[in-house]
Amino acid sequence: MKRALVLGVVIVAAACGGKTYGPRLEPSKNTARVPLGDPVDPAKKAHMSTIASLRDRAVGPVLTRSDKGALAAYIAGAPSGTRPVIASALDGTGSPKGQARVVAQAPPDTSTLIARSLADGYLLAWTSLTDRGESLTVIGVSDTSEARGNAIELARTADHIVWVEIVETPRGAVCVWAEEPPNGSANVLAQALDSNGKPRGVPSRVLRGATSWQAVAFHEGVALAIVAGGALSLTRLDTEGRVTGEAMPISKTVGADMDLVRAGKDSVAFAWTDRRRSDPQVVIAGVDGGGKLIAPHDGLVDAGASSLVAIAPGDNGALVLWEPSHKRERQLRRVNVASMTDAAAQLATKTTLELTGGAAIEARQRADGWGLVVTTKACVEQKDKAPACGAPAPTFVRLDASLAVVQTEAFVQGPAVSLAWSLDCGGGSCLALAAGPDSPTVVYAIDLSSRASTNVAPVAHALPDDAPRLSSASTLGGGLQVADIAFARAGDATVVASIVSTGADEKTHEEKTALRVTPIAAGKALPAVTLSTKALAVGGVAMAAGPGAKEATLVYVAKEGGGARVHVARVDDNGARRSDTTLAGGAKGDASDVSIVAVDGGFVIAWVDTRDGNGEVYAERLGNDLTSGPAVRVTNAPGDATDTALASSGANVILAWADPRESPHDGFADIYAVTLSARDGKPLAKEARVLSTAAHSRSPSLARTASGVALAWIEEAPANAASEEAKGAMFALLDEKAHPVRDPIKLRLRDEGIATSITLDADPASRLLHAVIARVSQDELWLDAARIPLDAGGSVDSFPLVALDGPSSLDVALALRNEELVYSDAGGDAPTEARIRRGLLAWKK
Repeated sequence: MKRALVLGVVIVAAACGGKTYGPRLEPSKNTARVPLGDPVDPAKKAHMSTIASLRDRAVGPVLTRSDKGALAAYIAGAPSGTRPVIASALDGTGSPKGQARVVAQAPPDTSTLIARSLADGYLLAWTSLTDRGESLTVIGVSDTSEARGNAIELARTADHIVWVEIVETPRGAVCVWAEEPPNGSANVLAQALDSNGKPRGVPSRVLRGATSWQAVAFHEGVALAIVAGGALSLTRLDTEGRVTGEAMPISKTVGADMDLVRAGKDSVAFAWTDRRRSDPQVVIAGVDGGGKLIAPHDGLVDAGASSLVAIAPGDNGALVLWEPSHKRERQLRRVNVASMTDAAAQLATKTTLELTGGAAIEARQRADGWGLVVTTKACVEQKDKAPACGAPAPTFVRLDASLAVVQTEAFVQGPAVSLAWSLDCGGGSCLALAAGPDSPTVVYAIDLSSRASTNVAPVAHALPDDAPRLSSASTLGGGLQVADIAFARAGDATVVASIVSTGADEKTHEEKTALRVTPIAAGKALPAVTLSTKALAVGGVAMAAGPGAKEATLVYVAKEGGGARVHVARVDDNGARRSDTTLAGGAKGDASDVSIVAVDGGFVIAWVDTRDGNGEVYAERLGNDLTSGPAVRVTNAPGDATDTALASSGANVILAWADPRESPHDGFADIYAVTLSARDGKPLAKEARVLSTAAHSRSPSLARTASGVALAWIEEAPANAASEEAKGAMFALLDEKAHPVRDPIKLRLRDEGIATSITLDADPASRLLHAVIARVSQDELWLDAARIPLDAGGSVDSFPLVALDGPSSLDVALALRNEELVYSDAGGDAPTEARIRRGLLAWKK
């Protein structure tokens, strides 16, 4: 996609393939300014050379390198009349070699400029508006910036010239361009040139009706990627710019970010993001040296949703930059750097960069690795202190052959540099152009040779090899909101149940909800089955299955007349309902907050019921045939209990819930627990408070241990709380009598943030618990995986799994069992849409 960046009086146009030249960026709104607090570092200033000082609106400058040096070119602004095309020869460090020269005159309405190097000089091309359309002009320039003859008009058309590229060939070059008529689809043309820019023969029409394109050198000619009618194909041109053979179909569908690069000496690679899926994926295709198609395939294995950032050509493969695909823009971007030996190979991600904003990233190959221009915070090391970071700034990052960061250098901070572009590398060094937002606009050439870093590398903290990772993630479905999720195994399948919002009733305007079941067999989600359209969000959903069971049992709350009743359903591995029953027959009041656990010969369920005026906890024993015993009232206390959780413990069951009996008017709850008989659901002792806190305790999660259960919950402090210390996740061990075996502790995670949701699961192979925690860090929402020792003293071994799309206020529903994790997230284009995702965890330890 061709981009045009407007910076004060400078227009920077970079030909990278695509349909249009936009967008345009105004520095006062979109360009980060670097503070001018410190004087220019003399060492840094030694690496910069002034290329131009521009007062009027100009086109360029642009930069290109050759084996003999480099060339900077721009078209000066002029209030009226023609505009001089100026070229300046540079040495390998970016220093001018003599005076800049006027090599041609361009019309007043000239808008784009490109520069390309050849074996013995350079070619410049620009487009200009005419009385009835647009023209394309080229000129050859020598290594000393002298014009090699007069500028030559290659094309004059009534259409809009929306793209130009020049590809070197053994006989000079081929210029390819696209002319877009008013109907919107373009005609692609080509013209052979000698090394002085003179045409050989006449232009040839390559294709009509193209919507995007890209051209690279291929063998001795040109490989031209064309998207027309939504399909991608490859057309080859010879050294005379003529089409050779039939176009090769690549893909019937292609993403708008499609790019084509040389990947090795004799092959090419395509890359794009397939956004038709619920989870976008980076797709790779190619053509090898023998002309054989490498069919489109997912470039990343089990990376979850991914999005292409950039792809750069290389002599021994390509460099691919990608990031997790998110639905909303983030201040911090985590861009992964991957190598690709050829288009048939999977991408190998080696490094993750932490960058800021949505600025474009440039990448070029060097003899010793790769050079990148990115935007990130300019940070410097401080002795015995955390690094000191300034505002985001253009930064050069050098990677070695293994893709490790070996040099980080923020561009000069005074004078202010707010934009860097036109990166080009050769041998063991790189050059780039840079400028600031002030007028007159001073443009510099920056020498980016290998040297010691001046800034902290913007590299994400590497996780240890044994850290748990989310090895795959897929979307199962969703709704406007996700109230609760649960899952269980049924035979060889995983059955996921969810309660989602489906919109408002047209007549009553009440929110409609649905209980859906999604079976997953052989890693593939089957179509969701709707079990109920009367299920209530306040009831939640819980699932259980006995060892080796072919069916799963779920419990939920549904509207029943004027109230809400507890329902129990059994589903098979296809999600089909096998039986259904309603509990607490004839009871008055509303039910909510259900939970279930499998025990010998059946199940124990618990819920909150208002039949006695306020929300009290009830329990009941179910047989395997879903026959029920009498409901047992567990609590008798003021205030409304919430959030029941169940886990088996020895021969009995432990029940936990949130109870506000000490402050029923404020609703601030503490966590209570009690042991229930697995035979009838009756309490075996009086319930007890686990811990008294000033904050609101909620959302208990239980996991069985060898001598009782582990309990985790969330402490939610009031909005006016004086300290963040009151917020987060708590942890306790309970014995078989539901008594704490030691004082509960607050879990302190490795990374900054506050835990807002937690789910526990026992690791049967060790004295460790597995936990997944929703963590809010600034404006981001993360899921972390934690391994919690049974003797945890506060800090836990936690690792970031995935950054969610949802806002920090999102109430994340979580369910975990062994390696399977199901969670809710935001999704879709509408901010109110939500999705349910399933991931597989590799715990590693």
